Amino acid sequence: MNLFTLTGLAEKRTSFSNISLWDKAFVVYNPSGFLPHHNHANHMNPLLPLASNSKFMTQATTTAAIGNCMNVSVAPKAAARVSYSFLKCSGLSRLLLVFWMTVSGVQGWGQSLLVDDFTGSVGSNLTSNGWVAHSASATTPMTIASPGLTYTGYTSSGVGNATSASGNGEDVNKAFTSTNTGSVYYSFMLNANPSVLTTDYSFHFCQTAGASAAGFFGRFFIQKDASNNLRFGLSKVASSPTISTGYVYSTNTTYLIVVKYTFNTGTTTDDAVSMWVNPILGITEPTATVAVLAEGGTDATTLTSVAIRQFATTTLAKFDGVRVGKSWADVTPYSTALINYVYHE
Repeated sequence: MNLFTLTGLAEKRTSFSNISLWDKAFVVYNPSGFLPHHNHANHMNPLLPLASNSKFMTQATTTAAIGNCMNVSVAPKAAARVSYSFLKCSGLSRLLLVFWMTVSGVQGWGQSLLVDDFTGSVGSNLTSNGWVAHSASATTPMTIASPGLTYTGYTSSGVGNATSASGNGEDVNKAFTSTNTGSVYYSFMLNANPSVLTTDYSFHFCQTAGASAAGFFGRFFIQKDASNNLRFGLSKVASSPTISTGYVYSTNTTYLIVVKYTFNTGTTTDDAVSMWVNPILGITEPTATVAVLAEGGTDATTLTSVAIRQFATTTLAKFDGVRVGKSWADVTPYSTALINYVYHE
């Protein structure tokens, strides 16, 4: 039997490496007892005997002829969330193996507390689309703008529109089901091109909601340096970043941002916040890009809304695909057909 190994073909935001497939042993004949093994760490390991691990997918397969090729699909069992398809072609000068995955959620589909893909009419104010102004109402209001932002694999990518570029004016918030235990996450796509070098926060949780929203926690900051690079900062409640990334991000580039606020019960000042920039989708929660574990300052008693803040005329940042949830899966859902590899032997 020939062993085909796909290496160095990692999709941009999904860690796949050392994926091994048995030609003839599986792709065509699919012998009894050998099935793909899926796990969160490596996504798919080489084929292993069925008895060695209880997480194997079922052996149920379907085949269909497509020209000179044989398509083999492996159906998952009820608890699995990934199905594999292989296309084995003959009559070629070199063997062509096409491997793709259809993903319906390694972590399952989360139940978000809030989702906003800005699907309202282009040009309409955010305050006409479920958001409420809590500062500088009606002054340079943010509107819905086209096109929306895109980020490969993120479910909200390319859905609806986006916000207009933020400037100096109205700040808005949108309510979700109040929560005060465990962790609360928000995520969004961001595309920024500030024209000043100062920093300030532009996205955060609120302790209350509506026109009197107050108590700003999990603050996300944007800053540009003299070389036109961006860095992102984070604080629990402070009005300046407690921790920041390096200046390793680019203007006019879309990033996926995730921020987590964790309620701790030891004291009234021990809550923590974490931030991810461009996290891998479809896996369990990875290590944060930056985290604030001990900032001090009084903790939130509850979190009730999420807010967009326009802190300066030259902020110039667009937001899209806003999500709030109680788990990592809630705010990092990913699309089907995420992976597509072509391998030549």
